[in-house]
Amino acid sequence: MSARPSTLRRLLGVLRPHGGRIAAGVACMVVLAATTAAYAWLTGPLLHYLTSGRSESLGAVAAWLPGAGDRVSVLLWLPLLIAGIGVAKGAAYFGHFFQMGMVAQLAVVDLRRALLDRILELSPQDLGRQRKGDLLSRFGADLQAVETSLHIALPTYLRDSMQVAVLLALCFVLDWRLSAIAFGVVPLAAIPLTRMGRKLKRVAKQGQRSVGNLAGLAHDTVAGIKVIQAFGMEDWLDRKFGEESRRWLALQRRSLRSRGIASPAMELLSVIGVAAVLAFAVGAMKDGALLSEELLSFLAALALLLQPAKNLGKVGGFFLQGLASAERIFEVLDLEPSIRDAPGARPIAGLADRIRFEGVTFRYGERAVVDRLDLELRRGEVVALVGASGGGKSTIAGLLSRAADPAEGRITWDGVDLRDVALGSLRRSIAVVPQDVVLFDDTVRANVAYGIQATEQEIHAALASARALDFVLGMPGGLDAQVGEKGAALSGGQRQRLAIARALLLDAPVLVLDEATSALDSESEREVQAALETLMEGRTALVIAHRLSTIREADRICVVADGRIVEEGRHEELLAMGGAYHRLHELQRADRGAA
Repeated sequence: MSARPSTLRRLLGVLRPHGGRIAAGVACMVVLAATTAAYAWLTGPLLHYLTSGRSESLGAVAAWLPGAGDRVSVLLWLPLLIAGIGVAKGAAYFGHFFQMGMVAQLAVVDLRRALLDRILELSPQDLGRQRKGDLLSRFGADLQAVETSLHIALPTYLRDSMQVAVLLALCFVLDWRLSAIAFGVVPLAAIPLTRMGRKLKRVAKQGQRSVGNLAGLAHDTVAGIKVIQAFGMEDWLDRKFGEESRRWLALQRRSLRSRGIASPAMELLSVIGVAAVLAFAVGAMKDGALLSEELLSFLAALALLLQPAKNLGKVGGFFLQGLASAERIFEVLDLEPSIRDAPGARPIAGLADRIRFEGVTFRYGERAVVDRLDLELRRGEVVALVGASGGGKSTIAGLLSRAADPAEGRITWDGVDLRDVALGSLRRSIAVVPQDVVLFDDTVRANVAYGIQATEQEIHAALASARALDFVLGMPGGLDAQVGEKGAALSGGQRQRLAIARALLLDAPVLVLDEATSALDSESEREVQAALETLMEGRTALVIAHRLSTIREADRICVVADGRIVEEGRHEELLAMGGAYHRLHELQRADRGAA
């Protein structure tokens, strides 16, 4: 098996589509480095000329100036030359900043979209293996770290590395002996700085994982606040959050210590180099082996080299943190969806005959939740699944829409294995009304017509059929009223009726009702049940029911226990058998009597 590409190579691969902007940015960096070197090169001859007045001090600079022998002419043209270099440098800085900034933003947009696309490909079972808060932190803290790395650290590395390289070259051109003295100590720092870099990357990855844990705890707190408060777990959760926060702070302390050493270390090396240069230069100038204008240019180059060298030390931590975050993002992108379209998968158009479960087995770990199940749903038929909780009813419904695939056996749609059916067309052919309705923090209109192009008249008709039009029109804004996060502005019955209206508008041939009335009071149940009866007209329906009163008129009722169908028939037939269905019926009647 081939080795997985390194994180850096993969991150650079994300940048590849934006190669034109990168090339423009790098070209601007080349101009920036050249103009910085030009400043250093001009400094020595210019200062020496201004102090001595001797035109020969200008050396090669004279070739760039009209009338180099005339002091007045030189004093006129020199400022224009310096101003021209300044304009070129400013334009180059803006160009590289804008182009590389746009590259960073575009790359982050690509990564964000890739993350979302991968999550949309994962089945509920796949997502159930991931901690939601940690998953969401990839969109937040991790993408932010990658953006910082690409927007600040990477351009700084490229820009300042070029400036350092050009200024180093200028130093060696001016005097190789001074250069050897000034930079002779730099290689000594390579080994400890390399080790520090590896340590920083390791600490950065641990830190991002800790941020993910904190995000997970925050997500669990918001999602489970009712349970937390009901069980008095606030102090326990606060302690757990505090422990993780202290772990994160310890990692940040280690990171800051390492990053804090890099910049002063580079500055100390530079100061030592400058001191050694000055010590050598004093003797060399006395012997006439070194010209004062060369020394001035060399010192100017050293001074201009100091800041980019310090920058390289500073941004190392940001870049390594960005790589650690990119690695976490790639971990999600590398997740393989368990449910995919098979090669040559074909779409379906409605249900012509029947859906069949043939010897279907599905396991959670070693436990068979559905065990060698045989079940048939004929076109236009209403089939109800009843039984004790944990018997496998909801899993059967999930297998129908390919939330997961059977471990054994198969499910066919008009004789075609569901694994050979295009996922998109399968799921558009099945409308689901769950017990826990999912509504988005948007308008009534957007929630009812979710993913569907529908006119206002069609939405009104669906709401009317779902017994929801009156309460919707009574809301401030009507169809444009906000339902709140998870439909917080609505009652349970109202949320269910909006879900039914959504299913009506989808107009799918097959309907799955997963305990759609079990959490409602009696009055809401009557309203929702009436809406469900409208919804089921002319459709093939698989109904998972807790209350047997809601499925008395089903064409067939299947009693499910331990993943198998143990009884099957109509309501009266099953009561007459005196078996599992009869016991369920008597238990519920006793509960109603006790209530």
